[in-house]
Amino acid sequence: MRKKILSALLAVVVAFAGLCGCGDPAVGGAGGTEYPAEAGGTGNSAEVGKASGSGGMGRFLEQETSFPENMMIFGMEKLEDGTVRVLGQSEESGQYVFYDSADDGDSWVSAGEVSGLSDFFPEAGAVSSDGSGVLVMTHYKDETAEMVILDPGQEARRVMLTIPEVSASRPENLKVIVACAFDAEGRFFIESLNSHIFQVDLSTGECREFSDMEESYSRNIGIAGNWLFALSGGGVAIFNSEDGSQVEDAFLNDLFAKNPALGEKNTDFGAGFALAGGTADEIFYVTHEGLFVHSIGGSVAEQLIDGALNTMGNTSALFYHLVMLDEENFLVSVHLNRKTTVLKYTYDSSASAVPETELKVYALNDSNYLRQVMSDYQKKHQDVYVNLTIGMSGDDGVTAEDAIRALNTDILAGNGPDVLILDGLPMDSYIEKGVLADIASLIQEMRESDGFFENVAAAYEKDGAVYGFPAKFYVMLAGGTAEATAAGASLQKMADYVEASGGTYGQSGAKSLLQELYPVSSAGFLSGNKLNEDKIKQFLIQSKRLYTPTEYGDVELYDGGMADELVGTYGTVSILMGESCISCGSIASMNGLVLEAAASAQGGFDYGLAGREDSKSFVPYQIAGIGSGTANRDAAEDFLRALFGKDCGSIDGNGFPVNRSAYEALCEYGMNMFGETDEPGVSVSSTDGTSLSLEMKNATEEQIAKLTGILEEADTPAQTDKVIEDIIMEYGESALRGDIGVDEAVLAILQKCNLYLAE
Repeated sequence: MRKKILSALLAVVVAFAGLCGCGDPAVGGAGGTEYPAEAGGTGNSAEVGKASGSGGMGRFLEQETSFPENMMIFGMEKLEDGTVRVLGQSEESGQYVFYDSADDGDSWVSAGEVSGLSDFFPEAGAVSSDGSGVLVMTHYKDETAEMVILDPGQEARRVMLTIPEVSASRPENLKVIVACAFDAEGRFFIESLNSHIFQVDLSTGECREFSDMEESYSRNIGIAGNWLFALSGGGVAIFNSEDGSQVEDAFLNDLFAKNPALGEKNTDFGAGFALAGGTADEIFYVTHEGLFVHSIGGSVAEQLIDGALNTMGNTSALFYHLVMLDEENFLVSVHLNRKTTVLKYTYDSSASAVPETELKVYALNDSNYLRQVMSDYQKKHQDVYVNLTIGMSGDDGVTAEDAIRALNTDILAGNGPDVLILDGLPMDSYIEKGVLADIASLIQEMRESDGFFENVAAAYEKDGAVYGFPAKFYVMLAGGTAEATAAGASLQKMADYVEASGGTYGQSGAKSLLQELYPVSSAGFLSGNKLNEDKIKQFLIQSKRLYTPTEYGDVELYDGGMADELVGTYGTVSILMGESCISCGSIASMNGLVLEAAASAQGGFDYGLAGREDSKSFVPYQIAGIGSGTANRDAAEDFLRALFGKDCGSIDGNGFPVNRSAYEALCEYGMNMFGETDEPGVSVSSTDGTSLSLEMKNATEEQIAKLTGILEEADTPAQTDKVIEDIIMEYGESALRGDIGVDEAVLAILQKCNLYLAE
């Protein structure tokens, strides 16, 4: 049956020799597996989410099951009688509970709660095919480990783990358990923090070393049938769980070596990779690229489901478990948007293998937020295929200027995208040349339904027309003491304050400092096609006054981003640790706000909009427009409704939503972020012994009001043309380091930018 399905799907064959892509975008890597052009892909690693075939019928469709809400999943398994069983914990009551589905995930019923475990806080858990469950916990105070064996309707049995003294670089980590799993025969395995794998006797708790994976730095194990996988960022080791023999699989090892994030598990809420067993030598695995089937030792994997068409492709999703129900049905448990759900994928022979309508979306850089929106849109529009092209993959040496030139060629040839993500692109030039369609009616529709931050919206309305609009935005804060906060009104006052106080702005690399200060001043750098020479010169002069090289050499310390996520760079901690006397950086989330609130609780700490006397600027994020030549205007508008809408906008991170309804929902989240039993905090220590502890608390109405006031104060977008930014960074960095003078740097910037603007 499965061979017939694969034929109908025109499944992608991933050849071992062709695995030279740019990392799995699923888990914050640098791209995905590159498919050969003859298999339906393009062979171009910068073009992501290409359909697995063209024409034909038959495709797996996604549906969300009725699995209970507010549940953390520790184990999910298909039992011997065909029932699917989940072991979870209610996030509301804290109770551990089993849920069963006898109809392939369509409905779920409680199979029994487990009481008496209020003091048990597991690191990992699993369900056996016989229906029992196991949770594993580390007792850090006395350096012991314990497991609890659970059966529905029976009293939990607690057993201490007896872990042998084996050769280990850090023996104390042998009893810190990070993962566990059952094989098909009911054998139970655990993995310790220092990458030792043990087989556990469930009746006595005695552990026998199965494998030492310290050298490979494995931090996660998975089992499919009787194959045990030790996963790491450098590759994968595969063992027969019955006899411990190791099997070589060059294809999977290379997959993990080229996509290091697949082997990482840095959270309790799943990972970017999950496994399930098939026949004796067959496994199924899921990543953000989709669902694949692979024979152990084989040189190919066949793609059954294209992740670009459903939730699998959402790079914010983390996978708990994968279960094969039969050849036409799969279940995947995922954590997404602060909740856990179980998704079902069912083969529909009447569905087009590839949706008939193709919506082409272009972005200069990849983005987790954009991926979230794509996934949300695809779930609601399964008749449309979103084909995302990324201009700069990060691995092929393509610069912003190269990517924009290639995009312009496509637009002139009539092959332009339907939707353009304008971050980094020359938006003003595109408006002038008629590349973008007017979306004012769509913006007005959403204004009437949800409302906007009008200070942001007004910046994108020109003579009643709107050609591009941001989904999110963030602002730059400056502060410290009350005096420092006042000085944050301009870069010149900041530099004056630092020099007068005898302190420092903080050590950083030249480029890192420029990137941090650029959004504060860049709003006035460009007007139409004309650069403001004086503003650029003042930016470099004041930046140089604030610049203090690091003791480790002039290196770039950070760029404000992490795993394609916008993260706040406001240096609260550096001020409290005495490393700087004033801070300037971005705030991009409610998590950032609660950190500022925790710092304020220390006393004598404040913040305000940075550079507010020069320009009250904000940084737009995910500015989007519709190509004037699109033949899919309706689909493009629906995509923008998802991009600018409440559902995706209310997810914390990547800036604050311009959509006011989404912002209100986000504020509600910020005021209820931590539960009554949570004890979140931040602890920092420096090499000189200085330490700092901050207690994190839910945001208050007063703190939300202050943030809202700052967000409403900003009314001018920072300059976002990536080519211009790169040119200013290049020569500005040389000026800060003293390789050239400021005047020389400004002259070079003007000459190079003017050539670019004249094209």
